[in-house]
Amino acid sequence: MGKINSFFKKHFVWLFYLYALASAVSITACTVILSLFLLFYVLNARENLPKAPKDFRIFLGIYFWKMGTLLFNGLFSQLGRIINIWDKLPFVFASNLKISERNVRTFLKILFWANVAVIILALLQKYCGFPELVKPLFTPGMDRFKGYFSHPLRFAGYLSSVSVIAFSFSIFHSKRNWPAFLVLFTAVFMTGSRSYFLGVVAACSFLAFFRSRKFFLIFSAALAVYLGLMFVFMPSFSGRVGAVFSEGAGIGLRANFWKAGWEIALAHPLAGVGDKEISAYLKPYKEAGLIDNTAHAHNAYLTAAAENGFLGAFLLVLLFAYFLRKYFLAGRGAKDDFTRAFAFSIFGCWANLAAAGMFESNFSTFIIWSFLTFYMGMYESYRSSAVRVTYGT
Repeated sequence: MGKINSFFKKHFVWLFYLYALASAVSITACTVILSLFLLFYVLNARENLPKAPKDFRIFLGIYFWKMGTLLFNGLFSQLGRIINIWDKLPFVFASNLKISERNVRTFLKILFWANVAVIILALLQKYCGFPELVKPLFTPGMDRFKGYFSHPLRFAGYLSSVSVIAFSFSIFHSKRNWPAFLVLFTAVFMTGSRSYFLGVVAACSFLAFFRSRKFFLIFSAALAVYLGLMFVFMPSFSGRVGAVFSEGAGIGLRANFWKAGWEIALAHPLAGVGDKEISAYLKPYKEAGLIDNTAHAHNAYLTAAAENGFLGAFLLVLLFAYFLRKYFLAGRGAKDDFTRAFAFSIFGCWANLAAAGMFESNFSTFIIWSFLTFYMGMYESYRSSAVRVTYGT
């Protein structure tokens, strides 16, 4: 066992870099890599557990309450859903790695340019008839960009986070990241996800304001011009924006989802209807023609209130507020540009998901949260590592 742990500690960095690559192309590969990290963490649990981030207890509290709502509603057979905490565990097992600034730089280069390569390949497929590699990168009709994921929304949630990270490192650390950011930012709009349009713009606006008020004004003007150009030259973007006001598919439909979620929450205020059980309660609304599916309430907070009661919704809001504050203070108090960019990039990811959560229930999307919590674990490892070498930009 000692030899296995020694081997992992010596060579884990290659698995670390492989995860950056895999996150852009395969959820299955990500799952395998994260499972290996977890395995090695458990094999040395006696040493690792005392070092686990204490604020992981907020995640634990949420998931224990979720199980409590199932017990309260008599859904004993569904208690196995505690396994869904799996996509938050990377925060723990990625927080004990000995990584240097150089390791993080390499990780980010792989992350940014692997995604840029996928985006370029997608554009070649759409506009130049380039053959598919493994699978198509757009939905049928070449309408919405989904990358190598199964649904554009999953890809948009992940890609918007990567875009925010690139933006943070562009404005706080090195201008060399601007080209990657511009490609990644544009690709978020190619996904057709209006929720993450809002999320990524809100997150980048916050970060621009933190940079300086002057930079915020410049960024806002440039953003207005950029969005105007995309509205003119990207039909998929203008079509999705226009659909917001369309009858039966726009804001009116979302309002019906929100109304349904609120009514379900009011009818079950203490413990909700049980975690992941909202679908059955949305069926009457669908049958009445008010909504077009029964997946969730199209709002992370209303879905939490309906499924887990108002306490569950409060815990979710508390989670976002806590980590937004934590990484904002970490970024503001950082003593060097790299650490500042790193901390603010995590703040930006949380702001992105918080804003998108107003229109999308995204707390259980594996690729989004496993990536973010792994990235948070990276920051904890970097912050606590004894290796502090500054490399040229």
